[in-house]
Amino acid sequence: MTRRGQTHRSAASSLSTVWRVVLALASLVLVLVAAEGLARLLLPPQQLVEVEATDVRRGWNGPTEEREQREGIDVLLDWSGEHGVRLTPNVRATIRGHRVSERDVVIETNSLGLRHPQLGPKDANEYRVLVLGDSITFGDYLPFDETYPAQLERRLAGRSSRVVVINAGLPGASTSDELYHYLEINDAVDPDLVLLAMYLNDAQSSQHFYARSLPAPYASSRALSWAVNRFELARHELWRDETAPEIDPGWRENFRGGRQLASGDMYHARDAFDFEIYNAHRDFGLAWYSPSWDLLESVTRTLSLAARERGHTLAAYLFPVHIQAKGTVNDDRPQASFERMCRSLDLPCLDLLPVLRTHWHDTGRDPYFDHCHLRTHANAVVADALAEWLDRQGLVPE
Repeated sequence: MTRRGQTHRSAASSLSTVWRVVLALASLVLVLVAAEGLARLLLPPQQLVEVEATDVRRGWNGPTEEREQREGIDVLLDWSGEHGVRLTPNVRATIRGHRVSERDVVIETNSLGLRHPQLGPKDANEYRVLVLGDSITFGDYLPFDETYPAQLERRLAGRSSRVVVINAGLPGASTSDELYHYLEINDAVDPDLVLLAMYLNDAQSSQHFYARSLPAPYASSRALSWAVNRFELARHELWRDETAPEIDPGWRENFRGGRQLASGDMYHARDAFDFEIYNAHRDFGLAWYSPSWDLLESVTRTLSLAARERGHTLAAYLFPVHIQAKGTVNDDRPQASFERMCRSLDLPCLDLLPVLRTHWHDTGRDPYFDHCHLRTHANAVVADALAEWLDRQGLVPE
């Protein structure tokens, strides 16, 4: 074969390879476009978070060119410390189409990283209530005025002292996170009363509930967002926090007791109720695992001692899971464990299960968006119950 023939064949081969690559890339693009189209047909719009730099102390909103969009609220979160999640200070963010409430919600943090207006020096006639809690308290799915801490402050207006209720909720926080959060901010806040809002998964490490999200422009893709969400669910199921207290993975098999649990009417059928607990063994189901309450008692004891040393009063209340409040299966073992802890620590405590159960059965209005996050009217019910309880315990000025 001549050199010219070899050159011609080589060029033809190279051209064929290029076309194969082009066709492969074109096919990939078509598959991705088809996947995105299918996702837009079948999946709801994803949540987008638009963040601006702000200076709360001067009341100045940063320029729009500093905005950043992501699918999740992790742009609001700070994981750089050693003790769990915190909120980034001095931030204003708009959550578009929140995945819980489907509303647009504005989140503003002050210089302490709290979802509360900037705190100045404490007035002589001011009584400060610091509310420690997780996402139920933080309430990123509702406007600030609709969260129960803000509604509680309105219930406590017109007293001999001006009562200021400060929302120190942190998304996904554990009781351990909340202890360290209190130690970090108590001098700046100078509270008179510290309220510890507890939920059934508070023994779990907050890292277990942290889900990474996509930055712009990828966050606008429903297909990519869905894929990342599935990956995060799998990661949390397989991942184990080596710094967290040991949780015996066999506890849920003991809880099952050899029964063949299956999905069903979780509000009224015992086995279906237990099936939800069994599946939530790393979340709210932990409240049915006795050693988790040993951990919570230890952490709460430390918080109580720290508050007492600083001249602050500590009180606690417990939120139930939705199947307890809305169902007829009478299983209040977590609440019994909570009350035993409170008696052991000589701590004023309130169980919110009867409050939310009565509200549901009397009105028929669903208190919940999901398994734990409360609608605006349920936040109002909680605020009313807390105000009455605080008065009954003599914990707030008359």
